[in-house]
Amino acid sequence: NADVPFSEIIKTKLTTTNSISEDNITYISGTADDIDFNYVWYSGKLWRITAIYPDGTMKMITDDEVTSISYGSDANFYTDSENSSYMYQWLNEDFLDTLYNYENIIVTDSKWNSLTTTSESTKITEGASGVTTITSPVGLLNSYEYYMSYKNTSSESGYLNIGYYWWLLNPYNTSSDWAVDIRGRGNFHSRTSLTGGRPSINLKSGIQLSGGSGTKADPYTILGDKEEVTIGTTLLNTRSSG
Repeated sequence: NADVPFSEIIKTKLTTTNSISEDNITYISGTADDIDFNYVWYSGKLWRITAIYPDGTMKMITDDEVTSISYGSDANFYTDSENSSYMYQWLNEDFLDTLYNYENIIVTDSKWNSLTTTSESTKITEGASGVTTITSPVGLLNSYEYYMSYKNTSSESGYLNIGYYWWLLNPYNTSSDWAVDIRGRGNFHSRTSLTGGRPSINLKSGIQLSGGSGTKADPYTILGDKEEVTIGTTLLNTRSSG
C-alpha cells in the first residue's frame, strides 16, 4: 500500500526473536536465516534495514562492502573540515554522489555517534557524556549498533556477518578503530590498514514504497528512486550503477 509509511510496514514483520526494543529504538537482530524481510533496493545498491527510530526514520547499511580503504590517520570519523578520516571523506563526497534523489529520500543531517570504547556492548546514545556526535548524510554503524544486530543470536550467525572485514564508526583506542572480522566478531583494527566499508544512511520518515516484498529475491523499492529499467540499454550515460 503506497499510502502506508515504510516504517509501519517493517514493524508488521517484527517479532521478539528478530528484533530488540531499547530506548524507543527498535533494532533488527537475529540470524541470516530468520531475517529475510529487510532488504531494500535503492540507487542500484542492495541495503539492509537495521533500526527503526521513534520518528519513523530508519537506518540502513549496504548488504555488502562497497569499498576497501583505510579508515584514515585521524582517530575520529570526523573532527573538523581540516581533520577527518578518509572514510568520512569518501562516504560524504564520492559515495554520496551515487545516491539518486538523496535530498528527498535520506536524512542529510543524520547524527552519528563515535564514542571511544573497548567494549562492544557499551551503549552509545545521543547526548551521552563523552560521545562525539557527527552530522553528515552518510556514516557507518558504530560498535553498539553492530552488537545489537546479533544480540538475539551470535556474532558469527548474525545477519550482518558477510565473511569479510569491514569498518565500524568509532575508535577502539588512540591507535585503532572498531571493525568486524571475517568471523563476524567486532574487534579493534589498525586504522591505516585496508578494510571494507559498508555505508549507512537514514531513510526519511515519510518514505513510501513503489514495490517489492522485502526479501533478498524481491527487495523493497522506494518511491522517488530511479524507476527506469537500465538493463540492456546501449549508452553508458543512461545506466545506473548496481
